[in-house]
Amino acid sequence: MYKKLIAFTFLLNTSLFGQSIYEPIYNSSIYDFLERLSNKNIIELFTDIRPITRQQIAEKLIQVNEQIDKLTSIEKDRLDFVRILA
Repeated sequence: MYKKLIAFTFLLNTSLFGQSIYEPIYNSSIYDFLERLSNKNIIELFTDIRPITRQQIAEKLIQVNEQIDKLTSIEKDRLDFVRILA
């Protein structure tokens, strides 16, 4: 009984956390866009750490959307395009 309880606890704990899905580095368009916004101090991004997860990208896009007034019209169009892909 004790072994079954330990096995069940282990399985429960491992199934609660999903895997992180990383955005491939070869998709440089999203990384370039985020880096550009980081250079404008719209978001904080550590550009040396790649790949980053899609969850992190979504969080950064939410931050960008909150400061949309700081974007140029081209950046706004790019944001719309990236949100469709994310």
